[in-house]
Amino acid sequence: MPNEPTSYDVVPYESRCFVETHPDNLATIATLFGLDPPAIDRCRVLELGCSHGSNLIPMASALPGSTFLGIDLSAAQIAEGQKTAAARGLTNIQLKVLNILDVDESLGRFDYIVCHGVYSWVPPAVQDKIFDICATQMTPNGIAFISYNTYPGWFIKKVVRDMIYYHASQFAEPLERVRQARWFLEYLARSVVPESTSSYEGNLHSAAVALREQSDSYLLHEFLDDFVQPIYFHEFAAKAAAWKLRYVADARIPPMYTADLSPEAIQTLGQLTHDPIRSEQYLDFLRRQSFRRSLLCHATLNPSPRPLPDRLTPQQLHKLRAIPSGG
Repeated sequence: MPNEPTSYDVVPYESRCFVETHPDNLATIATLFGLDPPAIDRCRVLELGCSHGSNLIPMASALPGSTFLGIDLSAAQIAEGQKTAAARGLTNIQLKVLNILDVDESLGRFDYIVCHGVYSWVPPAVQDKIFDICATQMTPNGIAFISYNTYPGWFIKKVVRDMIYYHASQFAEPLERVRQARWFLEYLARSVVPESTSSYEGNLHSAAVALREQSDSYLLHEFLDDFVQPIYFHEFAAKAAAWKLRYVADARIPPMYTADLSPEAIQTLGQLTHDPIRSEQYLDFLRRQSFRRSLLCHATLNPSPRPLPDRLTPQQLHKLRAIPSGG
């Protein structure tokens, strides 16, 4: 029996290529933090929630000696990706309609696992399955990439999300939900006084104005899904540890080590803790971090708590600096 159409079939997500998820970047950062990741020219890559393959297809094209598998629930997006891959003559990539909960050992093991823009939008059972896949189907030196929304940066966004979701959830049709959400955002932008002495009202107005400029697909899938749940970084790291996975670093180096902090603040932070997880969480508090792209390895490995730039070539360091910063 065919799967029921999803909201992604009705309103496809505007997916694209994310350079920070490329095996080259994942391997470079893993090496920077003292690990010996699998060679990228002959690796196996799995992407959970691959949309129409716009992220995975360029990887397959650039690394013909490696193999790529992408899964997604949206049959329409998978069909589009399959056509694109076939038109490019790619034989080292497979895109399948498959529920993350149905992934099992029959798919084999993977050197790199990518899960971008999924974790915060799925219920706990699926979140646990994502960790399970990484724990049981990642090769011993493999690297997993998982992105997710984080507190404290998502606090005001979550308030606005809950408002528009509360209003739009009265309507069943996806595009009508988007129209209703836009109406409510306009209502917020006009009703809340931006010059108010209340920081809550000011933040609410700014968030509403910024959000109403976003595309229909962004509003629908980022803010109007039934499950949208940010998490503190330390909570994510603890969940990963429960699955015998260890945090390595984030996929964008600048936010971790070039925070806009005074030398005194950095020195004080070093006095507060020597635990890299707690240190990262303190930085998130200070930066009001709203999104992370975290790399995980097996807990049997021992990544360095600090980058080891001598392990990289000048070319690798240059490529890392070229990746956009930001949360």
